[in-house]
Amino acid sequence: GFECTIPGDYSGAAFPLVAAVITGSALTITGLDNNDIQGDKAIIPVLQRMGALIDVNTHGVHVRPGGDLHGIDINMNGFMDALPILAVAACYAKGVTRITGAGMARHKECDRIQAIAMELTKMGACIDETNDGLIVEGRALHGCVVETYHDHRMVMALSVAGLAAAGTTTVNGIDIVTKSYQRFFDDILPC
Repeated sequence: GFECTIPGDYSGAAFPLVAAVITGSALTITGLDNNDIQGDKAIIPVLQRMGALIDVNTHGVHVRPGGDLHGIDINMNGFMDALPILAVAACYAKGVTRITGAGMARHKECDRIQAIAMELTKMGACIDETNDGLIVEGRALHGCVVETYHDHRMVMALSVAGLAAAGTTTVNGIDIVTKSYQRFFDDILPC
């Protein structure tokens, strides 16, 4: 036998991080290993470059309210699973965000580039697809009925988008979220 601490999942942490940033909420996530080699931990420096007030120390990842997001260029080659949630963050950023290097996202549970562009457009986003990413011009979103294409990351990204959208957002097909984050709605609704 042995004892081992299994670090938290940066991929799952991306969704409450963006939720806190776009709703102006304070949030602390513990249990993430700062030295972990998970590619999705790149979400933190990307959000910081966009203007989010995020501090990382040995006690956790801390989001402070008050950061104003602005558009940047993001090469997602090493962490393309974060494409749907970064597209949401880009909608709430001033200016244009260019997401590149995510061509493989078209071959996940769904074509995530096309799917997130279609559903966020329904919510009022200004998004253009490219072969390997998206060009997103920031603007306020409004609630509507959105589809998730049997993709857990689409469920989480669109649910987060709805938190800061004006009006009511209905996300269809949410049961698939259990594939990667069973307690997602328990954790996200306090945001």
